[in-house]
Amino acid sequence: MALMLQLIFTLFTLSSNTECSDVFVSVGDSVQLHTQEPVPQFRIFIWKFKTEYVLQYYNLPGYHRIEPSASYKDRVEFNNETYSLTLKNLQKTDNGPYEAIAARDKETVVAVYNLSVLVSSDMSVLIGKSVQLQIQPPVPEFRTFYWDFNGTKNILEYSKIFKQIILSTRYKGRVEFNNETYSLTLKNLQKTDSGLYEAKTVGDNKNIVATYTLSVLDPVEAPVLIYQLNKETFNITVSCRNHHLSINSSCDKETCEERKKTAVGGFALSLFVSNCVIICNHSNPVSWKMDVLEMEKLKLDCFNEDSVSPSAGVSVCLLKIVLFSTALILMVSAVITVHIRGRLRKSS
Repeated sequence: MALMLQLIFTLFTLSSNTECSDVFVSVGDSVQLHTQEPVPQFRIFIWKFKTEYVLQYYNLPGYHRIEPSASYKDRVEFNNETYSLTLKNLQKTDNGPYEAIAARDKETVVAVYNLSVLVSSDMSVLIGKSVQLQIQPPVPEFRTFYWDFNGTKNILEYSKIFKQIILSTRYKGRVEFNNETYSLTLKNLQKTDSGLYEAKTVGDNKNIVATYTLSVLDPVEAPVLIYQLNKETFNITVSCRNHHLSINSSCDKETCEERKKTAVGGFALSLFVSNCVIICNHSNPVSWKMDVLEMEKLKLDCFNEDSVSPSAGVSVCLLKIVLFSTALILMVSAVITVHIRGRLRKSS
């Protein structure tokens, strides 16, 4: 049945005044393609990708059936009332033209889309450094290639026919373009260079072939690590801080409780112990600095047996001697008392 109907299609004439609509989505996303023209009476409704059938919907007397192509099973949904098509988990290989066709005595195109599936990347770079923005192949055929900044400012324009690069004066001396891979290298980045970068091709269709969100960041400042002993409880509190974040941790003779705090922009402050060293680390996506304290120093300063507790007025060492002496005296007294009582009982 399906083969017979496909044979009939080859005899149909194609009618279309539908304009192509550009659609841009990110890798892994879904998109819904709607009909753009009134849908005439039909026997078969088709969604096509390039020359391949995505899905066929048969609307025949006593026969109504949706048949997705094997390569699109579990990746498409079809609404048999609105005739819209939903494509799921889109990949770069899904780039290209899509058509919706209603077929009866003739084929009528009721929707045309050019779909661009973008690989969007977030990048962070240290101020003053360079970065290379690359293109993932395949790149569609084009006449002109553009790199844009924030959607309005052309960084450069490359004519494939004339092999000519037209560079914006704002970027002279600061960019390099590879006319084989179409990658863009930005140099001596400043904070004003943070924003959205897009690579576009213009040929029979317009395509966005790469997008990057670039953040140019300052290096972080060094954190400060301090500690304090509560001489009443002998608990130690270690503090790790910078201008924006602060964390505290409790420590004993062996280790400290690990702590971490984050802020917008990928900034993080963390406190942990590694190889008997307390580490206070301040970082962002492009830099890090730390302050350290050896556990041995903490022990010497806070757990030294000669440290004096103000509430007791004596050293820990002296307190131990007094307690030991008292216990020894009590034990000797008990032994003597038992011995004397035994001798008295014998004499009586």
